[in-house]
Amino acid sequence: MKKRQSRTIYLLVFDGCQILDFAGPAQVFTTASQHIRDGVESYGGYDVKLVSANVSVTTATGIDVTCLPFPRRLRAESTLLVAGGGGVSAVAASTDYEKWVKRSLQYCQRWGSVCTGSLALAAWGLLDGKTATTHWRHLNELAKHTAVTLEEDALFVNDGAVWTSAGISAGIDMALAMVAEDAGTVVANQTAQHMVLATKRAGHQTQYSDLVALSLRDPQGDFAALHDWMQANLSRPIALSDMADFCATTVRTLQRRYKANLKTSPLKTLKQLRMQKAKNLLRSSDAAVTLVASECGFNSVQQFSKDFRSIFGVSPLQFRGQ
Repeated sequence: MKKRQSRTIYLLVFDGCQILDFAGPAQVFTTASQHIRDGVESYGGYDVKLVSANVSVTTATGIDVTCLPFPRRLRAESTLLVAGGGGVSAVAASTDYEKWVKRSLQYCQRWGSVCTGSLALAAWGLLDGKTATTHWRHLNELAKHTAVTLEEDALFVNDGAVWTSAGISAGIDMALAMVAEDAGTVVANQTAQHMVLATKRAGHQTQYSDLVALSLRDPQGDFAALHDWMQANLSRPIALSDMADFCATTVRTLQRRYKANLKTSPLKTLKQLRMQKAKNLLRSSDAAVTLVASECGFNSVQQFSKDFRSIFGVSPLQFRGQ
């Protein structure tokens, strides 16, 4: 009988890394391995390895972790993920880490980062021409790398062979998505259930509330009052002229200033806030979809469902069932 080939997961760690950035994904892959071996897959699960320039690293929690030295060559069908944490700036400036990662990528089936590990990848030019994300507190740092297309409100992003995730727990979601890609949704679901996790949080779900996101893009608070007013009136129709009247300005001036400050339009923001409210209602109540649509300012449940699916990839009822 032919021996099943395991896939190797290399987790790059360093002094000051977040322990859950590597421990969370490591547990996902380890748990998935048992379900894969119990199934009919053509390979034997995952072999998880912590690697670093040092034989031991001290995590941000003060816990010391023993690591393997950098292997000269990665195994076939491997995945390489860079952890995040306070020590990532030193890693980004390290030629030892940079040279090893760049040399190793030729052997990787896929590679990427958890949390702020993306900042090291970006510093090394490895995310140029790619779409990526990171922890919301560090989006501005990643945005300085103008060759990177920034996805601001995703839990994780998959661009070809490159995977990047937002903060800590999002690395677990990303690892589950990788398991689903490798072994199918049944194994991914079994893994999530075994770990008592949400079966699936799709990558396009936001890292934080839309009001928090807006405040980050509007640090001076020029439109904070408008956003609060929108939020308080989401159940009724709001036209662009209503927004302009609230701001005591013209529609044209509002659009110009808003675009200059927030790089989007007032109407797109309104739609974001409506959808955020819809998600909250679907999660926290058993209200009928028709009532949710009405509470979020939609006259037509059909239009609400269409818009919801276009943004989140699932219907309101499917979202509620996740």
